[in-house]
Amino acid sequence: MILPGYSGTPYFAGDRAGVRFGWNFFLGTEGRVVARNIFVDGNTFQNGRSVVKEIVVADLLVGTELFFGERFRLSFSIITRTPEFRKQHGVDTFGSFNGAYAF
Repeated sequence: MILPGYSGTPYFAGDRAGVRFGWNFFLGTEGRVVARNIFVDGNTFQNGRSVVKEIVVADLLVGTELFFGERFRLSFSIITRTPEFRKQHGVDTFGSFNGAYAF
């Protein structure tokens, strides 16, 4: 879900709206059911180390984005993920910066 940066929209033309500079805020969620996760379940073809996984995992995404005209965008997003296995100490939180220039 982090992609090369996860913004509120893949396309925005500020010039068409009559705005040269601005910002926006985005919020999102994602849930998934995990059948097999080799990092948590261990080796596929033989016995190995593993832990008891959580089958349902959810993400919460919060971010903001600055745009300059039609060509340049800079965004920052934070994702919080629910535990992926039992006895995991809390949630995982990570973020990303993303810059884009259209030419």
